[in-house]
Amino acid sequence: MSKHHRLGDANTMSGYYKYWKRLLTSVNLTTSNFFWSNTRINVSQKRNVMKFRMGTLYIQKMAHLYDRATNSSCLLCHQPDSQIHTLSGCQNTSFQNMVTERHNIASRLITKTLSKGDFGGNIIVADIGSETQMAQQSLVLPAHVANRTSPHWLVPNHLADELRSCSRPDAICILQVGTKNGHQRDLLAIHPLRWDAHLIEVKYCDDTRPEQQLARTTEQHNGLEHALAQQCHKVSLHHVV
Repeated sequence: MSKHHRLGDANTMSGYYKYWKRLLTSVNLTTSNFFWSNTRINVSQKRNVMKFRMGTLYIQKMAHLYDRATNSSCLLCHQPDSQIHTLSGCQNTSFQNMVTERHNIASRLITKTLSKGDFGGNIIVADIGSETQMAQQSLVLPAHVANRTSPHWLVPNHLADELRSCSRPDAICILQVGTKNGHQRDLLAIHPLRWDAHLIEVKYCDDTRPEQQLARTTEQHNGLEHALAQQCHKVSLHHVV
């Protein structure tokens, strides 16, 4: 994604062109291109990123197209193959464990950055993996942060148990209305009507079509948002895709 580009003989009627053009109004251009200057990413990895973005990543489907395989089905689960299936969709157990850990690694990096900021002390919940996995990324959560499940006092009603099992944002940060510094306060001593709640959800998605994951996040946490809205001053859901 770049503000300045040359189309040359590019086919402006193709799906990829339309997808990328549509994203120009919503994507963060700096973040989208940051991998080019990231010294921790090697040339081969950068090449694979561009192949994925252009739809030319060598997968089983492509191997079949080039007559290098007898069928286009995924070798692990035997379902129809595609780029998004190869990177996230395959339901093979070992593969899904890797997908979950990839998500948690990204979530831990984001949570670690937030914890170092002005309002790091206001993080009250984090669902980003075990303490051992967090330690591997040099992340140690304060004692007041609940790991994986929301504290009982957060939603004290008959929906609490159901919400704790089906709606677990990667992080929840609660500020006191009017807060202008990073001093962590005892939320139990503050009336919920003075809470400014922020739900943070991390998702991986197809570069050119994030709409499905954005909608999924909204639906996933709709119940928790509604429950908190009944008692908080304000509730915000932040998507990181």
